[in-house]
Amino acid sequence: METSVSKLLQGQVEWETRLRRSTYKGINPTDMDHWLWILEAEETDAKVERFVSTDRHKPIFVLMAILRTDEYMRKGSSLVKLKRLDGTEEREDPEEWLSRSVKAGILKKQEGYTDDMFDHALDSLGGAVLQDSITVQTRSGAPRFWSGDRRSLSIFSAWAAKVKATRNAYEAWQMCQEPPLPNLKPNFQVYAEMFSKLFSAEIDYTSSILPGAAKEVYPPHHVNLTEFERERLRPLSVDELYERMLRDGNRPVKHCLTLLVRNASTVEKAAQYLHDSPLDQQAVESLTKALNPTYDSVKQIPVRVFHAYVGLLCSRQARRRWAHNPNAAEHRPRPEVLARYDHLKRAVQLVCVRSGPRRSPAPAPWHTVMRALAHRKLVLRPWCSQEEDNVEALRMMLSLFNAYKMSEGIHPIVFDALARCTHKALGDDGTAAGPAKNAQQLIATAHQTLKSTLRELISPVQAPSERIADSLPPLYHELSAANIQTYLEMLARLGDVNEAVQLIEWVLLSWDQNPGMLEQARDPNHKQWAVMGQAFVYFRAFAQGRVSDEIMGKIEARFEELKGKGSTWLWPTDEDVQEYVKWTSGEGQMEPTAQ
Repeated sequence: METSVSKLLQGQVEWETRLRRSTYKGINPTDMDHWLWILEAEETDAKVERFVSTDRHKPIFVLMAILRTDEYMRKGSSLVKLKRLDGTEEREDPEEWLSRSVKAGILKKQEGYTDDMFDHALDSLGGAVLQDSITVQTRSGAPRFWSGDRRSLSIFSAWAAKVKATRNAYEAWQMCQEPPLPNLKPNFQVYAEMFSKLFSAEIDYTSSILPGAAKEVYPPHHVNLTEFERERLRPLSVDELYERMLRDGNRPVKHCLTLLVRNASTVEKAAQYLHDSPLDQQAVESLTKALNPTYDSVKQIPVRVFHAYVGLLCSRQARRRWAHNPNAAEHRPRPEVLARYDHLKRAVQLVCVRSGPRRSPAPAPWHTVMRALAHRKLVLRPWCSQEEDNVEALRMMLSLFNAYKMSEGIHPIVFDALARCTHKALGDDGTAAGPAKNAQQLIATAHQTLKSTLRELISPVQAPSERIADSLPPLYHELSAANIQTYLEMLARLGDVNEAVQLIEWVLLSWDQNPGMLEQARDPNHKQWAVMGQAFVYFRAFAQGRVSDEIMGKIEARFEELKGKGSTWLWPTDEDVQEYVKWTSGEGQMEPTAQ
């Protein structure tokens, strides 16, 4: 009988091929034998003893497999601690689940200090009060602190913390209906946490994410409830909750307004939220409707609200160009494309206007717009081809890049966005993919801009004195392995092998220079390490045959030299290169440019 495991493993040849595919990550068959030996033990204690008995590298999934049963008990729907108002987990010490802020509060009580409403909010988020917290611990920033004449409003901070410390919208809605004082109505803080639960994505209980550890919510446990009871417990929809908030005398402000605008179903709905807020109505009109918004009006919109509106425009920008109809004689633009193709241009206009004559710093909206421009299937002009739109996106990106540099300086995010935008404008032969005017000139400009920007990003921090040199970071901005890989892919499409060699040489040199450079990419347990391994494989696939054997030999020797110094980076084998090229071809990704 063939089981699901046998389908996964397949034959001996397929299994050995999969093993070889992992060798560039430093994994060999003896490592897997060691992991299996750890997991073969029947008792969990024996597995743990085997796990800690050697210093041999073990990936995190081995530890997660050992703790799998306990993890299921902690987050299952039948877990006592996670069931509403049902007590504690008897086999565990409750103090092990407390956050640092809660432990600090316990020490505060022991010293004779009394709790205030701010402490109650921290207790709810930290899981210290069983009646107020459903999850063990909720990841959160500090609750809003009210002082002076508004100190009494801290009761809403504690109430909002109770709503936040829930697993889904159903539990949050129950907390919303239980005010700390009779007839007390929620304020914007409580409504904001309720909206957050309604907007959050739902994940399954089999996920490795524990309740309270992320923004995602868990599905409600309604196995034993009748349809009537499920309907009674059902939370209000976003529109119903918003209407109730207005009836209660609350207007959308601060974090509540930001949430509503960023998650609005349409741009028109976001404009309604902004008009209902206490923001200056002339500024709102300038933001949402004015053909030529002015700096003086747009600057009155708070940065977070402005960023939320820009993010909504970018997310509502059309992505798919054609409606697929096999019976039609020709492709026709999708109806929603015709209605949503200019949202991104509006976002670009607003970001440039808000930077103002004094170039007021606010990098987040810039980053959102530039990431959207780098999207592969972006539709800027429905009447043009995708290739022409890709070149148009590059033209807009270069203009934004120069404006961003004047306003904010440089940053790895915009460097990465420009590299992606340049890559999608290129064809397989390293030239412009479309017939757009001045396309080759734009690509050449982007190429030189990226090269000069990289030199600035990797330039070391200049300490004003040697006394504080050790306390400063090695670089002004932290580069990641993903930035390296994206830039390598763009260089491969252009065929710039010399720049690719210099990039790899700098990466290898960074291992000796400072442990803070590419720090996450050095850790085999971090996903950036695997991305860096893919970048090395990609470099060899691209450079082999285009670079002299002498240079390739020096790079390989450099890998071996660093390995003796404790480096976790490995020079890819021939099998790694073949497998990677085969995989990229199968996935429809770009391959190194042939010459």
